[in-house]
Amino acid sequence: AEGGHFDIFLWSTVLTAVGGSMTMFIGYQAPFIIPSSFTLLIEVNSCLFDAGTIIFPLLKVLYDLGVPFSAFFWAYTVLGIICYGLFSISWGMNQKELDEIRLAAGTWTFEQSQGEAASS
Repeated sequence: AEGGHFDIFLWSTVLTAVGGSMTMFIGYQAPFIIPSSFTLLIEVNSCLFDAGTIIFPLLKVLYDLGVPFSAFFWAYTVLGIICYGLFSISWGMNQKELDEIRLAAGTWTFEQSQGEAASS
C-alpha cells in the first residue's frame, strides 16, 4: 500500500481468487452426488464459471452509463434470493434420488431417510 494506506484492491482480488477457486472445485465435486446428471452438471459448472468473468466488465459499462451502485447491490440481492430459493426447492425435489444414492453407498439407512422425511 502506498503512503501507509490499506490496499483494498489487493485484498479484494485475493479473496475473489480464493472464492472463485473454491467455487470451481466444489462445483466439480457436486456432480458425483447425482451420477445420472454427471455430464450436465459438469457442463453447467464450466459454462457458468467462464461466464462469470464477463460480469464485472458489464457492470463497469453499466456504471459508466449512469446506473447507480445501489441498483447493482439490489440486483445481486434479488438474484441471490432467487438462486438459493430455487436451490432449496430442487434439493427437495431430488431428495428421493439422493436417499437412493446414500442407501447404495451404505452411508444412510432407509429408516433415517423416513425419519428425516417425517420431521420435515
